[in-house]
Amino acid sequence: MPVTQSVGAGPSGDGGPRGSAERVGSSAPCPERGKLPVGRRSTKISPSLPELRCRRLPPCCRDRPGSHRLRQPQVPLHDRRIPGTRANIDHIAVSASGVYVIDAKNYTGTVRVDWEGGLLRPRRHKLTVGRRDATRLVVGVQRQVQLVRDVLAGDPRLPDDVAVTGLLAFFDSDWPLFPPDRIEDVRLEGPRSTSKLIRLGGPYTPQGVAMFAGRLRAHFPPA
Repeated sequence: MPVTQSVGAGPSGDGGPRGSAERVGSSAPCPERGKLPVGRRSTKISPSLPELRCRRLPPCCRDRPGSHRLRQPQVPLHDRRIPGTRANIDHIAVSASGVYVIDAKNYTGTVRVDWEGGLLRPRRHKLTVGRRDATRLVVGVQRQVQLVRDVLAGDPRLPDDVAVTGLLAFFDSDWPLFPPDRIEDVRLEGPRSTSKLIRLGGPYTPQGVAMFAGRLRAHFPPA
């Protein structure tokens, strides 16, 4: 049976940190692991992409009462409104490996990361999808990531260093032979690689994932 450490404030008067990341020990192999999508990129929408296109979770990730074999809990939050604005966050996925802020696009064309500038001008990276300049999307995801970090940091029961990753997911795009995996600190993914990334194992237990998701669900209401 795995040994876990619960998230919460340290003992009264111990002077410790507000909280600590939950850890999960080893457990039996997941029977569905061999059935997960394989591959770095895909140009078609995968029907088995539960965290973005469907509310269902694979059997290995469903929380059963009394079960201690849950390795990769996942909580998807879809189309969440940013308070005080008319903007929204497409998807927030909370899993054992952290929190993922996902901006999903159906752009067509090949995803490329180039750079311009050099000796006399500052170097600037540029994201293009086909003929479309998509660089502005990077700034938008970075802002959303910071909002999510601030919300999690505002809860004294949670760790100070919850892993929050920004992600641009291109469902209908093509990818070059050597695909770019990020621009600045924002990951670039297709449908299959997005699913694979979120399903990675990590340090957070089901209880920790539920606390992260509860905090985000309360602060970012449905749009």
